[in-house]
Amino acid sequence: MYYVIQGTLGISNFESTKNTNTMKKLERITEDKWLGGVASGLAEFLGWDVTVVRLLFVCAIPLPIPAILPYLILWVIMPTRKTWAVS
Repeated sequence: MYYVIQGTLGISNFESTKNTNTMKKLERITEDKWLGGVASGLAEFLGWDVTVVRLLFVCAIPLPIPAILPYLILWVIMPTRKTWAVS
């Protein structure tokens, strides 16, 4: 966007003052959950598809440290997203 500065012919590039620097929050999403909403919350936080995150958890089950342990820890420490019910 361009604008004229006080009647002069000088043109400057005007940048929007809109705050695009919003912080992402790591929180459980209970609206799109299979178990606790951890995979949905991680997927949104990372910008990934939730199916990919769920598949990674399932594929990690046979590993020496099964995925269930980190999943349970995240389930306990991640806050639940606050939603407003419309009635």
